[in-house]
Amino acid sequence: MTTSRIAASGGKRRWLSSRVIAIVFGMTALGLVAYAVYSGLSPLRYADEKQYLSIARSLADGGGFSIYGRPSAYRPPVWPLILSAFVLLGIDGSILVLLSAVLMIAAAALAGWICSSITGSRLGYLASVVMLVYPLNVYTAGTLYPQGLATLLVLALWATAIRTDLNGLKPLSFKASAGIGLMMASLSLAVPTLVFTAFLAGVWLLWQQRGNRVKFATVTLLFFAIPVVLWAARNEQQLGKPVLFSTTSGENLVIGNNPSATGSSGVDIVYPPESIPPPELVEVERDAYFRDAALTWIENNPAEAAQLYVAKTLNYFAPYNKPTTEGRGSAVQMVVAIVAFGAVVVGLITRILLRHRLKMLRSEWVFLAVFVINAPFMAIFFTRTRFRQPLDSILVVEAALAVVIVLAGIRHMQSAAETSRFEDGPTHEQEVAERES
Repeated sequence: MTTSRIAASGGKRRWLSSRVIAIVFGMTALGLVAYAVYSGLSPLRYADEKQYLSIARSLADGGGFSIYGRPSAYRPPVWPLILSAFVLLGIDGSILVLLSAVLMIAAAALAGWICSSITGSRLGYLASVVMLVYPLNVYTAGTLYPQGLATLLVLALWATAIRTDLNGLKPLSFKASAGIGLMMASLSLAVPTLVFTAFLAGVWLLWQQRGNRVKFATVTLLFFAIPVVLWAARNEQQLGKPVLFSTTSGENLVIGNNPSATGSSGVDIVYPPESIPPPELVEVERDAYFRDAALTWIENNPAEAAQLYVAKTLNYFAPYNKPTTEGRGSAVQMVVAIVAFGAVVVGLITRILLRHRLKMLRSEWVFLAVFVINAPFMAIFFTRTRFRQPLDSILVVEAALAVVIVLAGIRHMQSAAETSRFEDGPTHEQEVAERES
């Protein structure tokens, strides 16, 4: 029999379980914060992190969105803008990594809300704990990458879709529609590789708005367009071209499409001489030069490019990619990542197999499809487990749902057994009579 909610167990037992989960979540969150603080005591490790901080400092100092003193759109704007607010407050340097941990904790809390809403049980907040111990999330929380923010935004869009499902597809308000548009824009302008995710989420939310689609589409598109247009207008004025997201798309296309690239090589490639732009080109011209070189290679090597594309698509589902930075990664990290991802996949399969115990909402199916469909999209450039990390949260929640269903089933059997013993066992009067006779 398929149900839409997990049957509740005894009140005292339910209260104790909720309290235990809350305590474990608090302890895990504190552990993640401690790890982020420890990471923040060391200098930033990766070039991406250093550039984000450099732009944030430039913004705080009044130098504008610049890298090395030059106006730039090489990095998308949302994350440096957020960091610059903290730099203005005097919070500067690698300690800003703590912000990534805080955002991941917020994302974990939201994951718990999603799981609890679907199950109708506070046991669903077990997903919050699982989110905080998932290795890729822990890794992200110790860096100055925008993936923590992206994870929160992906889950926020999913939570909106889940709530709409549970509310019987009631029309969303003007404020909710505007908020969705801003979340989609923030996701796209924080991690451009997730622009396709923002688009798919928006299409699904639009589909849910039967009888309200025109109003929802108008408001959502307006509030999505405002930040993107402002950023593009700034780029037109500063760089001479209305760049929508960032000027890394051309270089990323070359990184994933050249003779030395493999399915899992990431940025660890040798740039072909013909793809290296002349030094006199400015940023937007370099981006175009890279893009033309990549497209030329694909056109001249269709069979090799097709094989590489398939390999990159498959690599999207890899549990672990060794860091390309020298000295990073270890055998232990690889084993932990593989085991954790394997456990999440097992949990996902279990959730699907147990859907007769707890019905899967349409938004669950849709966002699982979003996770899969991103593979061929990201493979246009190149795929890395780090790029996929915000979307892994979808699988983590589904795996946690499976655990909650199993635990609820065990509790139900225990309660049934206790009830059966109470109803079938002899009464006290019968036992006394039998002893006297």
